[in-house]
Amino acid sequence: MAITYIGTSTYHQIEPPVWSKDFYGLDECSVAYYGAADLEKAFITAQTAYQALTYDNQAGSTTTDTGMRLMKISSDGNKLLPTVTLQYKGCRSGTAPHYEATDDLTTQTATTSAVIPSGTSPASPNNDGAVITCVYEYYAARTTYKWITLSTPGSSPTYSTVRNSLDPLDSSRLKSMIYSGNKVDPDTNLPIPLALAEMIYVFNTFTRNVFVSSYEVHDAVPGYVWECSSTVDYLVKGTSA
Repeated sequence: MAITYIGTSTYHQIEPPVWSKDFYGLDECSVAYYGAADLEKAFITAQTAYQALTYDNQAGSTTTDTGMRLMKISSDGNKLLPTVTLQYKGCRSGTAPHYEATDDLTTQTATTSAVIPSGTSPASPNNDGAVITCVYEYYAARTTYKWITLSTPGSSPTYSTVRNSLDPLDSSRLKSMIYSGNKVDPDTNLPIPLALAEMIYVFNTFTRNVFVSSYEVHDAVPGYVWECSSTVDYLVKGTSA
């Protein structure tokens, strides 16, 4: 049987780094090294989780990119000169990609109630003193954001606005609207119809506000890179009588 002696071939970089760019996500980079099989364990052990990317560039000098961090090590298992690949993730040159924003409409429901003041409607009979409730179903504007940051995220999202600012109380947003709580006419034993002025009075107790419905943070590279998302809605809020 032939014996091949490979000596103490130390690990060295085989070729330039191989990059993968995601315009809305994390960049990836792999750097391949090879050396003697009996030195493989020591080479792998010498690496540390999330260490910064360091490689030899084509000019022959060493480059360090702190925006990229070591996530995985793999070997091709060659018995003589195994190739060990270091795989990195992060933001190349420390530059985070542009945020991603998606606009949508969702169906929402808001409820408000109010006591009808005396004299709101000149009609007789009327609903003076009645607690009238309005259930308003509508289409609400929503913007969902996704972004990556190299700074520790705060308790509030970076992006918290709705890009479609059309008023959720605008008639074009209305899906359905139901009033209830009418007084009963003692003469007919039927509900007293709401006058337009009474409906407007109750409707005007609705308010509209921008709400951050969700805010999530994920450690893409623990301690170095975070993936964040927020959902922001332009909603209607009611009151209680």
